[in-house]
Amino acid sequence: MTAGQGSAQEQGREQEAVVGTLAPDTRTQKVGRVMERGGSLVFLRPPGGGIEWTASPSDLEPVAASDGLSARVTEENARSRRGKRLGPGGERVQGRE
Repeated sequence: MTAGQGSAQEQGREQEAVVGTLAPDTRTQKVGRVMERGGSLVFLRPPGGGIEWTASPSDLEPVAASDGLSARVTEENARSRRGKRLGPGGERVQGRE
């Protein structure tokens, strides 16, 4: 491996850190939604809102089904407290009148 190149596993993780997706951060043991990628950092925000933090792409893993479900429930609970509902595709849904 030459200088500046990560392992195949690290390079694969970088490809998986797509804006809008969930990613567990192995360094902090938190799951965050990828908000932005900048240089060698990925900016994450907790599901349901909160303060962003940065992570190295090599510290991120693909989200497990249980982590994804838990994070989605957290986001939906936060939205319901704010009065916003989303459909299964992430589109905004009008409330019942």
